[in-house]
Amino acid sequence: MNKITPYWTKSNKTFVFIFNVERGLSIFIRLPNNHGIIYDIGSSENFSPTSFIEDNLISHIECIDQLIVSHPHKDHYQEAEKMLSMICLLYTSPSPRDMRRS
Repeated sequence: MNKITPYWTKSNKTFVFIFNVERGLSIFIRLPNNHGIIYDIGSSENFSPTSFIEDNLISHIECIDQLIVSHPHKDHYQEAEKMLSMICLLYTSPSPRDMRRS
């Protein structure tokens, strides 16, 4: 079965996907140049933003430029390691070293 190409792939607009991960949220921003930014990448028992991005979005963008982690709580970076292979440039705040301490 062929997947349908989403209309936003040819748009010059920014699209924002907001995922509810129970205690917080995860945001994927698709930029007009077909690049992406991820803000926080926690997950819940019932939903994985990383899996959704992998299954539905990644094949329609050129690159994920940044993963921004707002602060070092596990519900904000839980799936960061899974996401690393999809990222061209990684910016984290605070540093990954600080996240290991939480």
